[in-house]
Amino acid sequence: MLMASETALVCGFGDSIAITTTIATTTLPRVAGDVFSRYHEIRYLGWVMKILRMIWLTTGLFLLMGFGGLHAETHIRITPMLTVSQSYEDNIDLEKTNTKSDYIVVVSPGIKLLASTKKSRLNVDYAPGFVYYAKYNEYNTVRQRANLDYFYRFSKNVQFNLRDQYYRTEDFFELPQNATARDLRIRNGRNSVDSNDGVASLDYIFGQENHLTGGYRYRLLRNQDPRYNDADEYGPFAALDYWFNKRHGIRLGYRYVRGTYDSGEAIPLTVNTDDYAGHRMDAQYSLRFNPHTSWNARYGYSTRRFDRISFEDYNVHEAATGIDHAFSRRISLSLEGGYLWKERDNPPHETVESYLVNASWNQRFEHGNLVLGVQHGWDDGLLEDEVRGFTRYWAFQGRVSRQLSQRIEAYIGSLVRSNDYEIRDDDTFYQAGIGITARLRQWLYMSLGYDHRRVVSDNADNEYRDNRVFLVLSAEAAQPFVFGTKAHGNMP
Repeated sequence: MLMASETALVCGFGDSIAITTTIATTTLPRVAGDVFSRYHEIRYLGWVMKILRMIWLTTGLFLLMGFGGLHAETHIRITPMLTVSQSYEDNIDLEKTNTKSDYIVVVSPGIKLLASTKKSRLNVDYAPGFVYYAKYNEYNTVRQRANLDYFYRFSKNVQFNLRDQYYRTEDFFELPQNATARDLRIRNGRNSVDSNDGVASLDYIFGQENHLTGGYRYRLLRNQDPRYNDADEYGPFAALDYWFNKRHGIRLGYRYVRGTYDSGEAIPLTVNTDDYAGHRMDAQYSLRFNPHTSWNARYGYSTRRFDRISFEDYNVHEAATGIDHAFSRRISLSLEGGYLWKERDNPPHETVESYLVNASWNQRFEHGNLVLGVQHGWDDGLLEDEVRGFTRYWAFQGRVSRQLSQRIEAYIGSLVRSNDYEIRDDDTFYQAGIGITARLRQWLYMSLGYDHRRVVSDNADNEYRDNRVFLVLSAEAAQPFVFGTKAHGNMP
């Protein structure tokens, strides 16, 4: 599956092949020497990758030894991958003035490992990206992308889960962006950032839809740019899903978070860089009218307590109700509306009130799919490169895909998010793209695309426009290397 972007430019299939041939015969030979002469940079993963290696090693030992006994029935599949991309971007530093444009080539070999026993499964994929800038060679670097997903079943009712996602990149838009338009990062410059999100949990299943989950989450950011914070956020969580019968159910959730910052510049402490602790509690009741329609009502309570600037402490209450309805197997609608109010804990005891809206429409038709969404809510972006603080936002998003043939798919998408901040100038973020994805061979995919991004702000200095055209070739071995016993129930 292609990773470079969610959008690609619709164009003639023959033109795509011509562009691919041009890149292969002109740019890549010139780049190859530089890329592979810097192969040793892949070893620069820092202490973050040391932690990941330790996690992966521990998980692998758990997988093979079964927490005490060596498994004789282990199935292993190893799949090599290779992605080569070339893009042109007209504002690589995301600045309003003195913009820089460049051609960027990324060569990314990778590997997928899938190992399983009757009680466990381990998925690991790793892909470094050797990055070459045609003009601004000082930005040449090695990106990193690694993912881990592991579970072990102690019994049919108890399961241990471990997930971890790591990125290192100098390209802001390569970082994972939440599909619901939350955690939207805006940063300038081309310095690398490390992003890691790890979750360990234990699930207890005591019914068809009843389960209890408890775990621990650790997230971090590490910036090479001193203008932005290094940050850690961690803490335990728990959730209970319980259905009294087929119609009536509840969900209860709790999470504690602790966040710490290490600012690279000697600036006075503000809410932007003040360490914090917080709680999040949720309660939801659900009622199923029939297999196609359900109604729910929920209440959420969040707190933020800052270490030094105590007058910034606040609590947020949320009350909402919604309905989910499936008109058919292909069309579904989700609607939620509610109210939120934020209270400052210490003088001045200010209160902020606002509405909650969450609506989505999903429709599958014969040769495509349509997704539309609208949101109005709040977040605080405390684990971001530039902390935003309490933010009310509107978000609109849509995507249409169309299968042009058995091997070719075209799509177009857009996102708009308008932010109302308390501690900085308001802004609106726009993103749109259009494109095509094609399967050239069973093992070879191509994507050609165009993305446009723009920020409009009350502070004109924060505005920018960015356009990117890209071509990606992605190859994955059609037949993986297989070791061990035959596949069994834990193979996906």
